[in-house]
Amino acid sequence: PLVKAAVRKETDVDAKFLGLWVMLMTTREKEFVPDLLAMIPQLPRGRIWQLEEFLLQLAGDGKPDAKFGKTDEQLKKAKDAWAAWWGKKGESLDLVKFDFKPRITGLTDIIEYDYRGYGVYRVVTLGPSPLRSR
Repeated sequence: PLVKAAVRKETDVDAKFLGLWVMLMTTREKEFVPDLLAMIPQLPRGRIWQLEEFLLQLAGDGKPDAKFGKTDEQLKKAKDAWAAWWGKKGESLDLVKFDFKPRITGLTDIIEYDYRGYGVYRVVTLGPSPLRSR
């Protein structure tokens, strides 16, 4: 309960999203979905894509006609459409059984190859960093 309250009080948008997202993905408790939906107009594009992918997979063929556009008005319409969808369908969904397979993983693969023909290469995978430059 204390962690939930702390995350909900968080003023940094990215930190709040990350806290809610991690709690949703680990606990699969439905209570975090409305909090995430309410954040849509404030979220940076990368977080919107992450949430949109989750919602689209969860809704399947029953998704609302809502596009996460780039303007505040488009984002508000999408937020309202998804909130209405969640109000109708959310109670009947089982997030524990939902097999979410994110395509956007937050990983970046870098492949280095020695072009001089020596056949030497290196593959490096970079993960999301908890630190941000300001």
